[in-house]
Amino acid sequence: MLLNDFHISDGKILKIESNVLDLKLTFKDWKGKKWLIIFNEVLSIQAMSIEDEDLSHVQIFESDVFKKPTMEYFPDEREDRFQSYNFYGAWSENALLKIVATNEYAIIEL
Repeated sequence: MLLNDFHISDGKILKIESNVLDLKLTFKDWKGKKWLIIFNEVLSIQAMSIEDEDLSHVQIFESDVFKKPTMEYFPDEREDRFQSYNFYGAWSENALLKIVATNEYAIIEL
């Protein structure tokens, strides 16, 4: 399943776990189902109190103002391998969570 096809609206991120290998989001959708979204090769994260916030949508960017400075810290990485994943809250025009990672992610129903 692709993240663009995943129903984010009215869902909530319950938990964020990250380490040097990956970032795991535990997500509850509008039907109450729980999902695990795993991002691989995460270079950077920016979170603004995202847990338990109602979400509206996610946008995926090849290039944005968050990814550009991130890539400057990792000059040995190929920029075309990474994307910026921006999760937006229902009550905010700004992304509450930004992740720069490869497009190798998994969405697993729990």
